[in-house]
Amino acid sequence: FDPDDWVEIYNNSMDAVDISLWLLKDKDDEHIFTIPLNTVLLPNQFLVFCKDTSNFTHCFPDVIKYIGNIGFGLSGGSDMVRLYDSNGAVVDVVEYDDDDPWPISADGNGPTIELKNPSLDNEMSENWAASKDYGTPGELNSVFTNN
Repeated sequence: FDPDDWVEIYNNSMDAVDISLWLLKDKDDEHIFTIPLNTVLLPNQFLVFCKDTSNFTHCFPDVIKYIGNIGFGLSGGSDMVRLYDSNGAVVDVVEYDDDDPWPISADGNGPTIELKNPSLDNEMSENWAASKDYGTPGELNSVFTNN
């Protein structure tokens, strides 16, 4: 079971958000994925960015809202995921690690890291947990908790 690297975003607002030409980056400024034109994220909708769509869809055939091939992966140790709007302004940043206080079981061996609730501050390690099994792309996180 190897879907290769993927990252998920979620629109927890009440409005549709046009994310056309937004940028997804990791820690390396040379790793840039430009989100295609006409990409709109509806309220309460998930969107998965995958390194390799063939691997991803083989492992997660039921996920329908995904984009790939992003052209770079994410480190199982530590890395950063950055999202910029079409004007170059930072929309969101998550810098994660595989050392305590971050979930250590999500270290490239199956579990992913999942935000416990989309309303929590994703910069704080205590708001993340290792997924059950291999994660839940395109749906509510397996470790979801009410605030």
